[in-house]
Amino acid sequence: MRIFLERDLPQLGSQVPSATLHRFWKMLAHHHAQVWNGKVYLADSGLLHALLGIETPSDLGAHPKIGTSWEGFVLKELITRLAARPEECYFWAGIRAVAFSRIEEDVEPAG
Repeated sequence: MRIFLERDLPQLGSQVPSATLHRFWKMLAHHHAQVWNGKVYLADSGLLHALLGIETPSDLGAHPKIGTSWEGFVLKELITRLAARPEECYFWAGIRAVAFSRIEEDVEPAG
């Protein structure tokens, strides 16, 4: 994470200090899946866990964000497997609508 913030982002043209970006990413991690104008999800659950200080499966099991971590992981997998376009996934309601409508079309109930 430190290398990304201190070396990689400046090489991509970012002029925001790395400490400010680190605080911003930590804020996003703590607000993962909370309602603002929509929901914010970090697509990389490993990044989310690193920002929250979650290092082991036991840490995750005891963390209050375990549910939202799982929710974000499932949404990322649905988006990937359904090949949803970015504009379909911008807001939580859009993700939910796309996911459920496509699941209904693509998945037939057993029996």
